[in-house]
This record gives sequence, C-alpha cells and structure tokens, in this order.
Amino acid sequence: KKFVPVIEKIRLVLGTMRGYIKVAGHTDNRPIQSDEYRSNWELSSARAITVVHKLLENERIPRARFEVIGYADTRPLVPNDSEKNRRRNRRVEITVSSKPYEVDLPLHEQSEKAAEVVDRVRSEYEGYQEAQDKKSEEQDQKQLQFNDMFWPFRDE
Repeated sequence: KKFVPVIEKIRLVLGTMRGYIKVAGHTDNRPIQSDEYRSNWELSSARAITVVHKLLENERIPRARFEVIGYADTRPLVPNDSEKNRRRNRRVEITVSSKPYEVDLPLHEQSEKAAEVVDRVRSEYEGYQEAQDKKSEEQDQKQLQFNDMFWPFRDE
C-alpha cells in the first residue's frame, strides 16, 4: 500500500499524456514459495496488474491504452547477488509509447518492422548528410566570393 500515493501522482501525469502505456512487473531470481502464486511469472504479472488496477480507478485513462506484462526474473536491473540488488529487481516499470507495442507479432514480422525502421532512419540520415554537404559547399562558395571581393590582388 506504500505505492498508492505515488501511483496517484503517476495517474495524474499519464492522464495528461498521449500514447500507449506498458506496465511490466519484475521479480528477483529466488523461486516463489507461496500458495497464492505458482511462479515468479505469476507474481510479476500480479504486480503489474495491481498497478494497472490502481491507475484505472478514476476511469480517466482508457483501458485500451494499457498493456500488462510479467517478466519474472528474466530482465534484472542488477545481478541478484545481494538482498539490496534483489530488492531493486523486484519492481514495476511503466513505459509510455506513441505506438502500440508489437510484442505479439511473429518474429519474422518483427524483423520486417525493424528492417523498415532501419531503412527509414538510414534514408533520413542520408538526406540529412546530403543537406549538410550542400550547406558546406554553399559556405565554401560564399567564402570564395568573399575572398575574391576583398583580396583581388592576391597571388595565384
């Protein structure tokens, strides 16, 4: 329950933002020993679901904007080699994206999308580089014109 005031502040911020909201739960690497959860997968999912339920309480954020994921112990922030580190790895992360997450796409479609992004970025970079080259050439030309104007008697 310590997280409730923090969640209320996050809810206010998320309500002013556009985009899709991914809520991901995480655990440390110690196997769960509980009648309530069969595994760290269930525990991490439950953590994320609890946060989403709190974020949805005032119904200001549409449910369709949310994605809930349980990662268990598969994405630690730090090695699980001390109690302090295990505490850091037991967490919930909230991420906002302008596009829906595509984690459910088959791997070949994810690769195709990644290739599209790489091609688009490469094309944008090449366009930027061409513009920079043109700008540099224009500056060189202006410098030559300036030199011709103010140093007409220079040695050639």
